[in-house]
Amino acid sequence: METFKIFAAVFLAGIASLQMELSLLREATFILGTTAFTNSYIISIFLLGLAVGSYGGNFLIRLCHGKARMLFLLSQLVNIGLILFFLLTKNYILYGNLGDYAIFFILIYFGCVTVVPAIIAGMSFALFLNMLYALGEKHIALVYAISTAGNVFSGLNHGIFLIPYFGMTATYLVAIGSTGLAMLCIIRFQWLTFLALLLLTGGAMLAAVQFKPMPGAIEKSLLWSKDDIYGLVQVVDRSDQWTGWRGEKGIDLLIHNKHNCDNSARGIKWHEDSARYSMTLLNDTAETVLILGYCSGATVAKFLDYKSISKVISIEMNKTVLEAAELFFPSIHEKVTKDKRSIVIIDEFKRYLRFRSKEEKFDIIVIDITLDDPYYLSMFTREFFVDIYNRLEKPGVLFFNSYQEFLPTGADVFDHLYCVKDSAYAQAFYFFTNFTLSREKRELFYEAFPLRQPGRIYTNNKVYRVSPSVQTPKEECLL
Repeated sequence: METFKIFAAVFLAGIASLQMELSLLREATFILGTTAFTNSYIISIFLLGLAVGSYGGNFLIRLCHGKARMLFLLSQLVNIGLILFFLLTKNYILYGNLGDYAIFFILIYFGCVTVVPAIIAGMSFALFLNMLYALGEKHIALVYAISTAGNVFSGLNHGIFLIPYFGMTATYLVAIGSTGLAMLCIIRFQWLTFLALLLLTGGAMLAAVQFKPMPGAIEKSLLWSKDDIYGLVQVVDRSDQWTGWRGEKGIDLLIHNKHNCDNSARGIKWHEDSARYSMTLLNDTAETVLILGYCSGATVAKFLDYKSISKVISIEMNKTVLEAAELFFPSIHEKVTKDKRSIVIIDEFKRYLRFRSKEEKFDIIVIDITLDDPYYLSMFTREFFVDIYNRLEKPGVLFFNSYQEFLPTGADVFDHLYCVKDSAYAQAFYFFTNFTLSREKRELFYEAFPLRQPGRIYTNNKVYRVSPSVQTPKEECLL
């Protein structure tokens, strides 16, 4: 029975440790972005903490001989304290004004809150080995396997169940609850101690739910917030910067702290123009449209204004975005959802392109997304553009915006790239096509740079002519 209880504590401690690593990584990406640096930084700090904790645990065992249980209980109390500290302070780091050294303070903060639970996890591993050694060496080999099983359960639970259905708060409740249960497994049972730990764990979980202070300015401007598996969705009051397109309160819809869409007159017109120019390229005769990204639904609604349109499929990864659209863009959302030509699907963009029937093709494909790190979801790779190319009818148009660094990648797949003449969007609207524009259309659009033309390369928004005898490219023209 004693062995079973220790193994149960090993499993529960494994749940708590990985729950914290995943949660802190997600919290860090909110402000640092989903980048290779953020992932490497948090994971490396966590692994460093495990190594330091394992060594420190062995040192403490030698220093406090026979006190492994007591050391484990104390370490888990520190772990619960760390979780509460993080929940009480994180919003001031995520939203507060840290001055000129903001990035430095943010890295130090997340480094500290990541390394502490990692040290405790590593120390717990050493303490468990010490406890089991007294019960027989044959049990020691199972510690790693059981701890890993706890990690696996925690990881799957975090991504499949907790975040999608209950949000980030639930992950900290699970971490606190697992820590409390691990302590209850380790103590030598006495009613008073049992009740004290039970009350402590319950109180900490209640505090995690109730006490999450936020800077006053942000608290007033935050109109709506809900977790989604692909990022925290928030609606923020921007009335001090703009008025809504029909005179309503100005709002900004953010996904994981990144602007996705807004209700300003310019913002709505931007989405409508992306549809209008795409249709213009096909003489307003396009019938089928695929839109990657929904947000306000303004792009979808504009396409539905055209009588030639028979089907508009909108793919949105964040189910929560649709809830926000229904609340904050009600007239647009109603138009989109009531029109039988409109189909809204919750799916991941790349997965939809790759695994739908090969026969399903579109006249226009629109990429209307905001990503801090496109490679995080395999966006804008050559394979991604190939998948889109294969989904286009001929003639067909791909519209995307702003991501100039991926123009060469798209150019490697598509036949032509056009921009709009005499438009505020000339350097933000890009139209890849699998056909050449007529002379009439060239009065409205210009080819951004020649594609697949021998002796030319494209880089840094400049077109160069390269001669075999010249080592340094000679600049030919600017976009």
